[in-house]
Amino acid sequence: MAWCDDPRLHPREPLAEVLRRLIAALEREPGSACPVCEGERLVWKYGLDHEPSAGPVCTDCGILVPRPVLTPEALAVTRRGRLLLVSA
Repeated sequence: MAWCDDPRLHPREPLAEVLRRLIAALEREPGSACPVCEGERLVWKYGLDHEPSAGPVCTDCGILVPRPVLTPEALAVTRRGRLLLVSA
């Protein structure tokens, strides 16, 4: 499921499209951006209202980004509490 911790911030696309993008991301090599909106700003959040209760959240579309779609480096950067900014 595509979790959004803050109901005021969520993807603009229909749920079916969000799920399609998440599934496609799980089938390819990990990256460093949000697989739903390609947002480059990921932050590690704790105390989420669902399981997992912590993880990388996209500040652009609000989804909890599945850990397997991110590189180890991207996960490490978000865990350290810095915004992950991807260069073009």
